Amino acid sequence: MKRSCILTGASGELGRAFCKIAANKYNILAVCHERSLLHSSQNIQSVDPFNPELPVEENADPLFIMYADLTREEDRARVVEVALARLGEVDVLINAAGFSVWASLLDTTYALDTMIQQFNINAFVPLQLTILLAHRVWNNNFAKNRQCNRGVINVSSIAAAHAVPRKGQSVYAASKAALNIFTIHLASELSDRGIRVNALLPDTFGTKVSLEEVIEALSDIDASDETGKLYEIQSKRSGTESTRR
Repeated sequence: MKRSCILTGASGELGRAFCKIAANKYNILAVCHERSLLHSSQNIQSVDPFNPELPVEENADPLFIMYADLTREEDRARVVEVALARLGEVDVLINAAGFSVWASLLDTTYALDTMIQQFNINAFVPLQLTILLAHRVWNNNFAKNRQCNRGVINVSSIAAAHAVPRKGQSVYAASKAALNIFTIHLASELSDRGIRVNALLPDTFGTKVSLEEVIEALSDIDASDETGKLYEIQSKRSGTESTRR
C-alpha cells in the first residue's frame, strides 16, 4: 500500500527526481511554487497517439499537483486541507523546498538583503508546516501515527554541519543549520504524538552525490523507526558515505 506524502519543492531538481522515482511508493501531493511540473497528474495525462484508448505506462502513478506560496499562512493551511481531501491521511512530510543565494558578506549586500527570505523558506516554513500538521492532522492520534510510522523529513545541507571554504555560502548554511536545530527539538516535542522528525544533509546533489542516492536515503529514513537524527550523505573517493549523528 502506498504511503501518503506531502512533498514541498516538488518542481525543483530533487523534487522532480523524487516524483519520477518514488511515485510508485507514495501517493504524492506535489507542492510547487511557480515552476511547472511535467508528470502525470490531475491535469496531465499521456496518450498513445496510435492507440488513444490503451493505458499508458506514464499514467500509472499520477501526482496531485498544487501551487502555493508557503511563506503565506493561508497557503500553508490550504496545503493541509488539500492533503486531507486528496490523500485522506498524511504519513510523511518531506520539506524539500529551499532558497539559496551565494554572495559574499563583505563584497556585496546581497547576502544580508536576502537573509530573511533564506531563513524564512529554509527554516521557518518547514517548522510552520510541521506545526500545522501536528495540530490539524496528527494531534490525539498517537497509536495510528506510530502504527503508520509517520514522520517529517527536512532536506538540509552538508554545509549546515561542516564549514567549507566556499565563498558566499554563509547565510544559506546558517539557515539550514537552524533547520537542523528545529529538527532535533521537533523530534522531542512530537514524540508524544508518535511522530518522528529527521533531517537529511546531502552534499551537492547531482554532482557530488547523485539524486538517486539522495532519494534512496529519503526512503530509508522514512522506513526507519529513528527520530531526531541528522543524516549526512556525502561523496568519498570510495563512493557515497552516509553517517548519522
